[in-house]
Amino acid sequence: MMRMLEGLIPELSPKRVADAARPHMTLDKYTMEGIDFVEDGKMIPEERLACDLDAIMSLLKD
Repeated sequence: MMRMLEGLIPELSPKRVADAARPHMTLDKYTMEGIDFVEDGKMIPEERLACDLDAIMSLLKD
């Protein structure tokens, strides 16, 4: 995700992008029921990394 953000804002150093993005990133952990023939019916742990791009971009415009 950091590489994607650095690509969106190439004029900033990777450290500045990371410092700005870190407070706006969340890691959601949850479980899902497996749907394929190997994991069918088993609860599988999943993770989703998300970030608030609007908040990051407005912060970096200042």
